[in-house]
Amino acid sequence: MTRVEKPSAEKFAHHSDLLNQMAETVGVDLPAAEENGELPYFPVRDMVFRCSNCADVGSCEKWLAQAKPANEQVPSYCRNKVILDGLRGAIAAE
Repeated sequence: MTRVEKPSAEKFAHHSDLLNQMAETVGVDLPAAEENGELPYFPVRDMVFRCSNCADVGSCEKWLAQAKPANEQVPSYCRNKVILDGLRGAIAAE
């Protein structure tokens, strides 16, 4: 099992912002997904921890600065790609 390092409060806040921007950009409403029980195994907090251990934060920040909201695919390097893609699929099926 891979050990995930607990980020500092500042780093956690930064990655929380990045995750929220990523979700919004790809058309996922994370607060609604969490409230509706669509994230029972991956709460948003855990997604932020995954994000905070990313080795390619600079690429993520650059991608977010250039992306067009709700029309983008989750980048392949995103540590939360599978989860966000699953949520996008659930939204598309509704």
